[in-house]
Amino acid sequence: MSHSLLCETVTGTTMAELIAARDAATASDLVELRLDGVDDLQVAGALPGRQRPTIVTCRPVWEGGRFEGDEESRLRLLSEALELGAEYVDVEWRAVRDTARFPGFEALMRAGGDRVIVSSHDFDAMPQDLAVRAHAMRRSGARMIKIAATPARLTDTLALRDIAREGGAVVIGMGNTGLSTRLLATRFGSRWTYGGNGVAPGQIPPARMLRQYRFKSIDDATSLYGVVGKSAARALSPVLHNAAFAAAGLNAVCVPLHTADVHDFLAFADALNFSGASLDESVERDATATSMQSDELARRAGKADMARRTGSSWESSYLGLTSAGGELTQVAGSDAIAAQVAVAERQFEWWTGQRPVSGVMRAAAELEQASNPI
Repeated sequence: MSHSLLCETVTGTTMAELIAARDAATASDLVELRLDGVDDLQVAGALPGRQRPTIVTCRPVWEGGRFEGDEESRLRLLSEALELGAEYVDVEWRAVRDTARFPGFEALMRAGGDRVIVSSHDFDAMPQDLAVRAHAMRRSGARMIKIAATPARLTDTLALRDIAREGGAVVIGMGNTGLSTRLLATRFGSRWTYGGNGVAPGQIPPARMLRQYRFKSIDDATSLYGVVGKSAARALSPVLHNAAFAAAGLNAVCVPLHTADVHDFLAFADALNFSGASLDESVERDATATSMQSDELARRAGKADMARRTGSSWESSYLGLTSAGGELTQVAGSDAIAAQVAVAERQFEWWTGQRPVSGVMRAAAELEQASNPI
C-alpha cells in the first residue's frame, strides 16, 4: 500500500521567522510555507535552502487565511513560486472556478499541472455535495485536489475516504471529530496530511504524530483502537496504549474518537475495521442499547466502558474504569498517574489478552506530564 506523507505547516510574521520555522521542520516529508501573514514577504527568499519538498500557500481571508491583499497580487506571488521551482502551490477551488472574479487562477492551475493543488475548505460543516464538488474539481483539470471540511460525526469523515480512494487527493476532517483523518491518513487513502501548531482546527504537531501515534508505522495490517466520547481529544490513554503497543512489538494504534453517539462510533469502527475501544462517561450508558453483546458485568451495571471486536460482532464490558481513574484528561501528581496507569493496563489486557511491558505506561505518563505540565 502507499503510505501517506506528513506535511508540516509553518508560519511567521516575518521572513526570518518563516525561514526559521521552515528549517526547523525536520520531522516531516513536506513543508507547507504559509506566505499569508508575513509582513516583509519576498517569495524569492522563501525557497532557497529548503531541505524538504515545499507547498507554497498564500491563503486569503475569505478562505480562512490571513492574506488581505488584492487577488492580482496573490496570483503574482503564486506564479513566482512556481517559476522559482516550488514543488507545489496551493490554489483555492473558488478562485479556479470563478474566472470572472478571479482571472488568471485557472490558467495558473493548467500551467502548473501536477504542481498545483486545488483546495476547498469548510470550517463550519461537512458539505452534503462533497462528492459532486470533488468531481467538479477533478473535471476542471486539477491533477491534485485537497478537501478539508468539518465533520459533526465520525461517520461524516467516510465521505472523505471515498473521495481519497479515487486517487490524487488530500482529505482532512478538521476539528476534534476529524482527528482520525489526520492520524489514520493512510487508512483514509490521503496522499498526505498536515501537522502543525494549530494553523487549522485539529492540527497536531508532527513530532507528536510520529512519536506518540507512530504515524509512519500505520498500514493496512495495523489494529485500530479508540478512546470514544466527548473527552476523547484530551484523554491521556492513547499516549499510554501506544507506548505499550510499541514496547510489546504490536502493530496497533489507539486514537481519539470524539463523538457523543456510540452508534456513530460503531458505524465508523465497522467501516475502518477497529478492534476495540474504551468508552467515556458521555457514551457508556448508551452502549448497552446497541447491537454490541453485553457481558454480565455490563448488564449488571447497565452501562459499558469497554468494547472489542469478536469476529464480525462487538462485545462490551464494564470494568468500572471511571471509579478507578477514568479517562483522565490531565495528569497531576503521582496518585493520578498511578490511577490512570492502572486503568490503561486493564484496558490493554482486556483488548489484547496480554499484559503490557512493566513500567512502560508509567514512563509514558511521566513523560507526558513533563512535556505538558499543568
